[in-house]
Amino acid sequence: MFGSVAQDRESIARLAGRAGNAWRDACAPHASPSWRGIDATCIIISGEPAIFAKAYHPEIALYAHMPSIMAAALHAGRIGVGPRIIAQDPAHGLLVMEALTEGWRAATLADLAPSGRHGFAVLALRKSLQQGPKLPRDLTVFDHIDALDDALLAGKAYVPEDYDRLIANIRRVAAAVKAAGHDLRPAHGDGNASNVMVHESGAVRLLDYDLAANRDPYEDIASHLVEAFWFPAEAASAFEAFHGCLDEKLFARVRLYGVADDLRWTMIGLLTSHHSPRKAVEYLKFAEWRLLRARMAMRHPDFETLLGRL
Repeated sequence: MFGSVAQDRESIARLAGRAGNAWRDACAPHASPSWRGIDATCIIISGEPAIFAKAYHPEIALYAHMPSIMAAALHAGRIGVGPRIIAQDPAHGLLVMEALTEGWRAATLADLAPSGRHGFAVLALRKSLQQGPKLPRDLTVFDHIDALDDALLAGKAYVPEDYDRLIANIRRVAAAVKAAGHDLRPAHGDGNASNVMVHESGAVRLLDYDLAANRDPYEDIASHLVEAFWFPAEAASAFEAFHGCLDEKLFARVRLYGVADDLRWTMIGLLTSHHSPRKAVEYLKFAEWRLLRARMAMRHPDFETLLGRL
């Protein structure tokens, strides 16, 4: 655990080395429809140059690993995948980085979708990060679901009435993936469109390493595809660009990883809704959206077909 300063923006500026400088909020936090600005208080602090400071809320400890966040963000900044990190303060859950302001904006699903400009560039950033040094934590999506399941049950949090069936289905997928085997590589792990910044020149950067861990690299692309590609044929073309060819067995694994990712985020939303003191944040609404997608995928005939291909 760390001593969060997320509720005190003046302390954030002081710890970032800019005490007394003017600051402004970087974005309005909202959980729905996209999980943006929720995990941390983010401010842009004036100076030459301006800097971006991100102070995590204590709830991040419910589902993330601070040493891996810090390590992944630092490496991403060094290789141009993410913003350059200026300073880190793990004791206060604080990251200070270059401010992506002039000409930059947060991506939308339209940017990442098949007709958008930036989807394949984001996949290239993810692949670059996967070639880097191992992170402090190994965590597959299935391990994460097991840990979140334990936390939800221990905390007596609300779960939907079909929760046990959803968990049982994902454990069937986990068993099949484990039997097939896979590598572990450092990966971002979160396909949310707001984790991407795009520049008017066409440049892109990957932000928010909250789920960073060593995992199957195909989990990483799955988190991207399940968010940005709504139809299997479109997702297949992106997978082929990432992998180099359309391997049906591996593509089936990626699609099932996407279902697991939806369930994982359902559980994160339920857990933070239960524990967070910030009751105005729509954690539950976000959880219900990801739950709807997970349910639809598991009830579709393709679910059993894909499982059989593993």
